[in-house]
Amino acid sequence: MAKKRRSGHLRVVEKTPEAAAEFEQLQIENLTLINSDAQLDLKRAPVSELPYVQDDLEAMQQLVIEFRFAQKVMPMQLAGRELLEPVWVQFSEGLTLLAIYEEALNYWQTLKLTTAQKKHLDRARTVLMETRALLTGALADLEKDIAAGPVVEEKSTKVQGAKAKGKHAKGRKGQSLSTCYQMKVSLKGAKPPIWRRVIVPAHYSLETMHRFLQFTMGWRDCHLHQFEIGRKFYTAVDENNPHALNEEDYTLFDFNLKKGSKFLYEYDFGDGWLHEIVVEEVIEDSMEDAEIVAGRRACPPEDCGGIRRYSWMVEVLKHPDHPQYEEVCCELPDKFDPAKFRL
Repeated sequence: MAKKRRSGHLRVVEKTPEAAAEFEQLQIENLTLINSDAQLDLKRAPVSELPYVQDDLEAMQQLVIEFRFAQKVMPMQLAGRELLEPVWVQFSEGLTLLAIYEEALNYWQTLKLTTAQKKHLDRARTVLMETRALLTGALADLEKDIAAGPVVEEKSTKVQGAKAKGKHAKGRKGQSLSTCYQMKVSLKGAKPPIWRRVIVPAHYSLETMHRFLQFTMGWRDCHLHQFEIGRKFYTAVDENNPHALNEEDYTLFDFNLKKGSKFLYEYDFGDGWLHEIVVEEVIEDSMEDAEIVAGRRACPPEDCGGIRRYSWMVEVLKHPDHPQYEEVCCELPDKFDPAKFRL
């Protein structure tokens, strides 16, 4: 079985020539956890292995999510072929390992399973499909980065400047692109409150802000999202939503934010996770990386049905004698603690 990955903190890194050094901090050796061991044969393994397979898949998924996050906010070409090519090999082997796990899941599906085992099987299959999509996307981008070769520093600086200015820059009197915002991000409807306090540079595009919010809250970026700012909607380019504005074209600086300004970030239109973001302070200080400075309580798990159902699940966890206690435990990640927040 794949070992559990070490926990770590991945900072948001803007696209600068210095990103090569930051890339080293991603601990590429962790990627060896994705390993298609030729001796691994789960085709006829006992169904007791199912929870461990689910744990392995979730660990793999989290690793790939963090790497995909890094791909979105920094130029991977700066890492060089000597780092990127081994990653590409490991991710390719990861797809092979997923195929082995899928064979095991298909076999276990033919057996007579308990309710708890069926829940494990459904969850493992969902994670497997999501991880396969993430790995496929990561491999495609890695191939482009390897083919592109190293980025020239002057060219990278130009890209950085264009990104920072955006297409609609105006800002607020007395502010500049070196301004930072201290913000409180609260999950609406959560009782007790679930929130994060962050400091974010004004030059962040909304697309980068989306990636940072995913990482900050603990989401996996498996669903659609949108920002609502001043009665306008901003999201990724989407042919099915022609009225929304492209989030890549706008930075936080463009919205004339001040102390007390509020806007919304919605994630997963099915479950409807709505985040209220309030500007607590405007700080005239230059910084490149966003920071998480405080928070409370764990992020709900993906696809759990929205804030009302999640609140019910948390209540059930308090009562082991509840008739649906086992069912709820199977839906939640292993050792999930709703009260726990970790920087």
